[in-house]
Amino acid sequence: MLRWAVFFSLAYLVQGFAQTTGVLFQPLQFYLKEGHGYGAGQLAAFTFWVTFPWYIKPVYGLLADFIPLFGFKRRSYLIVSCVLSFGAFALVLGVREPVVLLYALVLTAICTAVGDVMVDGLMVEKGQAFNRIKLFQGLQWTTISVIGVAAAVGGGLLAQHAKNTGAPFDGVRLAALIAMIGPAILLVSTWFIVREKRSRLDAEGLRKTSRGFRLALTSRPLLGVILFVSLFWFQPGLITPMYIHCTQTLEISEAFYGGAAAWTQGGYAIGALLFLVVLGPLLSIRQLAALSILIYAGSTFAYLALVGKTSLVVLNVLYGVTYMIANLTLLSLAAQVCPRHVEAFVFAFLMGLFNFVKQGSEWIGGWLFDGLRPAIEGGDTQSPWAALDLSAIGLPYAIDPLIIISGSITLLAFVFLPLLPKRGDPVGDPRSDTEGLCPFCFYDLRGNLSATICPECGAEIEADDDADQAGA
Repeated sequence: MLRWAVFFSLAYLVQGFAQTTGVLFQPLQFYLKEGHGYGAGQLAAFTFWVTFPWYIKPVYGLLADFIPLFGFKRRSYLIVSCVLSFGAFALVLGVREPVVLLYALVLTAICTAVGDVMVDGLMVEKGQAFNRIKLFQGLQWTTISVIGVAAAVGGGLLAQHAKNTGAPFDGVRLAALIAMIGPAILLVSTWFIVREKRSRLDAEGLRKTSRGFRLALTSRPLLGVILFVSLFWFQPGLITPMYIHCTQTLEISEAFYGGAAAWTQGGYAIGALLFLVVLGPLLSIRQLAALSILIYAGSTFAYLALVGKTSLVVLNVLYGVTYMIANLTLLSLAAQVCPRHVEAFVFAFLMGLFNFVKQGSEWIGGWLFDGLRPAIEGGDTQSPWAALDLSAIGLPYAIDPLIIISGSITLLAFVFLPLLPKRGDPVGDPRSDTEGLCPFCFYDLRGNLSATICPECGAEIEADDDADQAGA
C-alpha cells in the first residue's frame, strides 16, 4: 500500500503544477497581455480553448475502462501521455506565436487530463482493494493544495521576473521548463510502480455504459443538478478580468498578485476542514446547497470592497473558504444523483460540463470587461462602448458590474433548489435518495421489489444482496 500512497502523492503533485492552470497560468497571461496586447476577453478565450480537453473527460474514462492500449487499461495511457506532455512543454520553450502556443498547450492539457483520469481510476481500484479510499483522497487534496500554493507564488514571481527584465516571454519559458519535470516524474513512477494485468476490448461494457448514460439523462434528479450547478458556477469576471483589474487599474505587482492567489489556497484548506468536520455531518444536501448559495454569493459581492493589497489578501481567503465549501457540496450533490452502473462516466460528464460553464462564463466576463472598462473608467476613446459613458452609475471600476452580475446569478440558483434531492440525509450516503428506484431512470420500483426489468426504461435490475439476505 505504501508504494501506491507514494505514487498518488507524486501524481497529484504533478497535476497541481504541470498544467496550464498551475505555474504556467500567470506567466502566460502576462506574456499575452504585455507581449501581444491581449485584453481580458482575449485572455479568457485563450484559457477557454486551452482547457477544452478537460470538458471531455468522459471520453478518456471510456478509453480507460473499455479500450486497453497495448493490452493495458491505464499503464500504457499514462506512459504515452507523459512522453507527449514532456515533448509539448519542450515545444513551448521555443514558441512565441500565440496560435502555435495554443496548440502546444492544448496538447499538454490533453495529456494532463488523460493522466488525471487514469490516476483517479487507479486510486479507486487500489483504494477499494486496500480499503483506503479516504487515505488516498486525503493525499490527493493535501498534495494539490500544497502544490497549488507553490504554483501560485512561483507563477507570480516568474511573471514579475519577466516584467523586470522587459522580456515578457521569459516567464513562460521558465515555467514550461519547470513544468517539464512533472511528466518526467510521473513517467518514472508509473514505469516502476504501476503493474496491471493484460486486458481486452470490452465492447459489451461500452455498449451498456452508453445505454445507461442515455437513460440517465432522462432522470429528473440528474437534470435538476445539471441546471442548479450550471447556474451556480456561471461566474463572469472573477479570474481573468480580476487579474487585469488588479495588475493594471490597482497597479498591484505581478509577484504580490501571485502571492495573494496563494492565500486563496489557504482558504481552500479552511473550507475543506469546515465542510468535513462541521457542515457535512450536520446538514442535509439541500441545506448545504442553500448555505453554499448564500456564502458564495456573499464572498463574491465582498470584492466590491477591493481597494488594494491588504483587501485583496483578505477577500481571497474569504473567497477560498466559501468556494471550497460550495465546491465540495456540489461534488457531493453530483455524486449523490449519479445512477448506479454508470457512476464514473456520469460523474466525469458532470465535471466536464461544469468546467465548460466556468470557463465559458469567464470568456463572456472578459468580453464584457473589455467593453465596460472604457465606458466606466475612460481612456480608450476609440472603443464603441466609450460612447455609453457609464461613469454616472456610481461604480468606480469596470470589474464592479461583473461582481454584481456574478453574485446575482449565484443567488438565482435558489430557483432550482426544489429540484434537488428532497430527503434530509447526511451527504455521506450517496444512495439515500435512490433506494428502491431504477438505477438508470429513477422509476419507483418500491412496489415491485422483485422486478428484474424496469417497466419504465427496460433496464436490467441487479438484485440487492443486502435486501435478499434481509428477506431470507
